[in-house]
Amino acid sequence: MAYQPKSYRKFVATAATATLVATAVAPAFAASSFTDVPAKYEQAVNYLVENNITLGKTATTFGTNETITRVDAAVMIAKALELDTSNAPDSGFTDVPARAKAYVDALKAAGFINGKTATTFGSDQEITRGEMAIIIARAYELTGDASKLSFTDVADRYKDAVAALVDNGITSGATATTFGTTAAIKRGDFAIFAYRVETKDELAVSNVAAVTTDAKTTVTATVKNAEANATAKVEIFANGGTTAAETKTATVVDGKVTADFTGLAAGTHVAKVTVGEASAQASFTVVASATPQVESVMAINAKEVKVVFNKVVDKTTAENVANYTLKLNGLPFGGTLVADLQADGKTVLLSDSVAADIFTNGDYYTLEVKEVLTKDLNKVTAYKSGTLNYFDNSAPTVVSSELNGSNVRVYFNEPVSGVNLKVDGGVLSGALTSTNQDGKYYVEIPASADDKKVGTHSVIAYNAVDADGNTLSVAATEYTVVSDTAAPSITSVTADSSNTFKVKVSEKLAVAPTFEVKKGGVAFIDATNTATQVALDSEDPTDLTYIVTLPATDISTAYPLYATNENTAAFSVKITNIKDNSNLAGADYNGSVTLTKDAVGPKVLSANTNTIDALGVIKVKFDENVSATVDATKVKVYKDGVLLAVTPSALGTDKFLSIALPAAEVGKLATYSVQLEAGAVKDASGNDNLALSTSATYAVTSDIAPTVTSAGANKYQVAFASTTDMTDSATTVSNYTLDGKALPNGSTVDFSGDKKTVLITLPSESVTTTTSGSLQISKNVVNKADQKVADASGNAFTQLVGLVDNVKPVLKSGKFVDADDNKLAESVELTFSENVTASNIDDFEFIVNGAKVTPASVAITSGKAVVSFIAANQINVAQTLTVKVVPANEQTVKVMDTVDADTNKLTEGTTITVNTVK
Repeated sequence: MAYQPKSYRKFVATAATATLVATAVAPAFAASSFTDVPAKYEQAVNYLVENNITLGKTATTFGTNETITRVDAAVMIAKALELDTSNAPDSGFTDVPARAKAYVDALKAAGFINGKTATTFGSDQEITRGEMAIIIARAYELTGDASKLSFTDVADRYKDAVAALVDNGITSGATATTFGTTAAIKRGDFAIFAYRVETKDELAVSNVAAVTTDAKTTVTATVKNAEANATAKVEIFANGGTTAAETKTATVVDGKVTADFTGLAAGTHVAKVTVGEASAQASFTVVASATPQVESVMAINAKEVKVVFNKVVDKTTAENVANYTLKLNGLPFGGTLVADLQADGKTVLLSDSVAADIFTNGDYYTLEVKEVLTKDLNKVTAYKSGTLNYFDNSAPTVVSSELNGSNVRVYFNEPVSGVNLKVDGGVLSGALTSTNQDGKYYVEIPASADDKKVGTHSVIAYNAVDADGNTLSVAATEYTVVSDTAAPSITSVTADSSNTFKVKVSEKLAVAPTFEVKKGGVAFIDATNTATQVALDSEDPTDLTYIVTLPATDISTAYPLYATNENTAAFSVKITNIKDNSNLAGADYNGSVTLTKDAVGPKVLSANTNTIDALGVIKVKFDENVSATVDATKVKVYKDGVLLAVTPSALGTDKFLSIALPAAEVGKLATYSVQLEAGAVKDASGNDNLALSTSATYAVTSDIAPTVTSAGANKYQVAFASTTDMTDSATTVSNYTLDGKALPNGSTVDFSGDKKTVLITLPSESVTTTTSGSLQISKNVVNKADQKVADASGNAFTQLVGLVDNVKPVLKSGKFVDADDNKLAESVELTFSENVTASNIDDFEFIVNGAKVTPASVAITSGKAVVSFIAANQINVAQTLTVKVVPANEQTVKVMDTVDADTNKLTEGTTITVNTVK
């Protein structure tokens, strides 16, 4: 940290001093190199060392717990103050060593220190905390309120100085009741005193902390000397400095910053808080939750959303796009999503099915994830993000390059277009658009013979533009081709299932090899069907494994894979055309593999993989395909112990048994018990299932959308779009707020007509102005199926509603009007709590000395009532006039005519006295 001159500093010097502004020299030591500096002192010690105010006692120790002599303290204080030590007059002290004389002279001349006597400074004596307080208070012109000191050990001589340090946040004492006035100050405490007073007027961020609870991480920090309504930038970085979450902004309130982040991935992170030029950071750890859940959601570029789970997830459910709901700018995403599970098994990339952009700068979005299972088929907790923002103003970057087969390939950190490539200074390519595959983004051009030569090759990429228009004008990278003399080979051939086996190769091949698989002399795979029966194993990200699937019959369809009563079968395997990317050909492989016929019946994977659709069809999923033959008598479904009449079926080409529920059960929120007797279904090999029990649940997980309409002045009808009744949470007043505050005391919320509609009524005397207000309904409002009320983005529902002033005006005061200054009031001006728009003379009674005075008329002027009297009834202003608002039932016509702009009638029975002249 380079030394910065103080924002302001006044010196009470008896002689002129000049401030020296010097460039800090890199210190020989730092707190990080000292072995005796606890975290409490580290920032202060760093400041003193980096600004050449002091060094350590040795290269490895600061002497944090050692005391300080008066002369050493003087040197450090003079350095901190940057006093002119070249022209100060002699202090007269005879016990100051030569190394410190100039510093003591300058402090004495400035009036910041005194000696022990006229001729001695007490150089070798320890300086006390009290003496230090006096010097700092004088030097930095600090003041405080000594009457508020709670310390019991501060003598009168020190009180003002100690109070000054406390009130300016320099110290809080040794304990709650003691300052430690006569105790020798230690070097660590001196460092803290000096650091705090030196930086007390500077903008500073400190005490950054992060606490994670239930997948929400709250970052807090203390900010000193920030401007009013200053904004803090809060960032989260993962190991290696990569951004782990979207940057948040937060307003500094009372010197504090708070920002919440949800779904941070497990691991060590750094929270950084920046306000203006000041920043601070702290490390924290997010512990992986034992509960399967979504760890984070983030739009990583304009085309993709990355979803990270804390457990390895099931590929089928993770790549089922029906399990993801993306809303963009408050509306459902208009395109079709594609979900791609990455090699780590925990990350899913969501993109548009036609590779179109999803986001543009300034968009906001939410993502809901549900019905995803872990690899061991446990449910991942349903997840709904908060509102997230997308903004990208960073140019794309080149990640790496390589010779990939017959192509030169350049990888970028995001999808790009318009890219031109040049290899080894050669011909510039045409404009290229990246291929986006498994979270990697690359462009490639055919490699020439020279591009494939052994050695290092330079590649320059030009004009790479991302989807937000950010451009990388030029970037250089390189790839290296090593001498490849090893031909590829087959390393293993192993059985995988009753009709598949896996083949591993020593290195990535240029093309898939050719297979010839025979049983005896009968061919099941040869060159004619290799392409359809052989494929790279999708679960091997290294592309070194091929999976070979044998058809049910040989190529001529004359012979089955397994003969009658045959449980195992041996196959000869010949593999040819084994070539790597260097065009090196491997030796043909000749071997064999033995497969075992499936003799185990189909098993239900898990109750979590069973589903019920909106048409009332239960889908029971097995671990293998089941045949179309289903014994309906052995399929039983129960609800609450009652046997239902169902219709089971199977396609024979997939792993599902379909069970149609009775029409009366369609759409009902319920759990059904499914009992399958042995032999209810068979697999493709004719094996029966064993008797088993499972279950399936129909649950609607979407939120409830309310509709709010006016039901009269300050009355609001809320209709919930729910298929089932709402719980009493819908009539809990505390679940509703108005303009961010609780509903006015006395408000009521009642069911109206049915238990899907409520009526909210605000009490009288609760709305002071006719305006609009924001009515919010808490997500704690749920129906009996536990669906919550929320808006389209999953947030608490909010709607503006009309508010009508229902507060009665009140007569507040009155004044005599004596226009001709003859001490007789020709009228009285009445003022109300708000302007009135109409009035009648019968609404008021006027009394002087117990006698009623009859007015002539009343008129409204600027919202006030002006009551006039005939000459005979004019009132002497020296007397007191009593004015009473007459209740309507005491008036002749029984009507209160004085009203405000919203026709609220004047409060009855109010009495005022008038004894002043306008």
